[in-house]
Amino acid sequence: MDAFRNIFGIRPSPTTQIAVGSRSSSDFKIEFLSALKTNSHFRQRGFNGLVARYMELSPDSPEGSKEDQVYRIELLATVISECMLHGETEALHILLTNERINTLGVYGRKVGMSLQGWETLRDALPKDFAAPNFFIANTTIDGSQCKVVFEVMHRMPALNNIRLFKVTLQDKDFEGVDCLCLSKPLLLDVYGGYKSELMVLKIVEKTQLRELNMHGCDLNDVPQLHVVQALKEHQQGIEALWWAPASCFPEPVKLLIDVCEKNANSLTSFSLEDADVSDALGDKTIHLARLTQINGLRVLNLKNNYYIHDSILAQTVQMLRDGKTKLRELNLYRTAAGPLCFQELAIALKQNTTLTRLTISWNAEGVKLLMEAMEFNETLQEINVLDAERHPEEVQQLQAYGHRNRELMYQRMKVPNVSYIQGGMGVLLNSGQVRMYEDLANFAATVAYELDRESALHLAVLNRAAWADAEEAKQDWDKKRQQDE
Repeated sequence: MDAFRNIFGIRPSPTTQIAVGSRSSSDFKIEFLSALKTNSHFRQRGFNGLVARYMELSPDSPEGSKEDQVYRIELLATVISECMLHGETEALHILLTNERINTLGVYGRKVGMSLQGWETLRDALPKDFAAPNFFIANTTIDGSQCKVVFEVMHRMPALNNIRLFKVTLQDKDFEGVDCLCLSKPLLLDVYGGYKSELMVLKIVEKTQLRELNMHGCDLNDVPQLHVVQALKEHQQGIEALWWAPASCFPEPVKLLIDVCEKNANSLTSFSLEDADVSDALGDKTIHLARLTQINGLRVLNLKNNYYIHDSILAQTVQMLRDGKTKLRELNLYRTAAGPLCFQELAIALKQNTTLTRLTISWNAEGVKLLMEAMEFNETLQEINVLDAERHPEEVQQLQAYGHRNRELMYQRMKVPNVSYIQGGMGVLLNSGQVRMYEDLANFAATVAYELDRESALHLAVLNRAAWADAEEAKQDWDKKRQQDE
C-alpha cells in the first residue's frame, strides 16, 4: 500500500482508515489501476487522491458500520464520476464489473458532467448491470446528454429507483429525446433543481411509476400542470405521491386530487406540502375530503399548508367517522386547523379504529377536545403536538393516552397459541368477512410479534400484501416498546 501512496504522492486522511482492508491488493483493482490511460503526473491531484483511497477500500460487508457503508457509497460514486470526467472508459468498466454496487451515483460537482462523461459511463457499463438505484446530483443536463442518460438507465434492468438532486435541465436539444421504456416500476425522487419537468415528463410518459416525490423544485404553474396532466394520462398504479415544489398553484393541485382518485386501487400515501390551495379547492367543501374516501390510503400529510381553511379540514377529518377510510397517519402540522376541525376530529376519534398516528400544531382548545375524545379511543398510539414548548404538561397528558393504547395493543397481541389463530383465520376466510387484507395482516403481525416468523408467514401467504403490512407493523411496535421502556 505504501507503493500506491508514493505513486500518488499523498497520505490517506483519518477518515480513510475506516475503509482499509484485505481486499486492497485484489487483482481487479490492480487491473483498474493499470487501465487508467492518463499518466498520474497529468491527472489532477484530487483524482489521484481518490484513486489512492479507492485502492485501500475494504470489500463491502454486511457487518460494516453505517458510517463505513456511507463512506463506501460516496467514495465509489466520486471515483465513478471522476472516471467519467476523465474519459476513463476501460478502467470504469473494470470497476463496474467487479464491484458490488447497489447505487450508481454521479456527482457533477461545480463543473457539471459533460456529454463525453455520460458517453463514457454508457460505454463502460457491463451488460445487465444489476444496480437498482441511480443517483444524479449537482449537475446540468441538456437534451443531448439526457438522451445518453436514458440509454444508461435502459442498460440497468434492475433499476427501480431514480433520484435527481439539484439537477438543472436545459432546453437545448430536447426535441426528439425519448426515455426508453424501463422494465420495473420506479420510485422517481426529484429534489431542488431547475426545469426538472423536462426529464420528469419523458419518464412519466414511458415508464410506470410506483412513487413520485417532487420537493423543492423550481417549477412555475405551467410546468407543474404539464407534469400532473402527464400523470393523469399515463399513470395507473402509483402507490405514493409527495407533492411539495418550491411553490404550488391551484390548477395543478386540483388535477392532482384527480390523479389520486384515478390511482385509488394502489395509492397508500399522499403528501401535499407548502401549497397555497385556498383557491384550488373551489367551493371549499368536498375536494380535499375526496382523498379520505380512497380505500387504500394509509398516510395523508398536509403539513405547512397555512391556507387550507378550517372548514375544509373539518370536512376532511369528518370522513374518519364513517368506517370507510383506512387512514393510519394524519399530519395537520402548521395548517389552519381551528375550532371546526378539532370538533370534528374529536367526534371522529371516538368512533375511529384505524388511525394510529396524528400530528398537529399547538391549539389549546383543540388539545382539550382531543383529550376528552381519547377517553374513548383505544387505537391512536402516537400523538405529536408541535410548537408547544410552553405547554409541556398538557402535551404529556395527551400523549399519555397514546402510551396507554400501545400497552393495550401489546396486551392484545399476547395470544396463547398458533392453532387458535389459524382456526380463527379459517373462520374469517370461509365466512367471507375479510373486507381487506388488514384483517390478515393483524393476525400475521400478532403471531410474528409473540411467536415465530414461519407461523406468521403460513397465515400471511394467503395474501402477500398482508405479510408486508405485518412486517411494517411489527417494526413500528418494536420501536414504540423500546421507547416506552
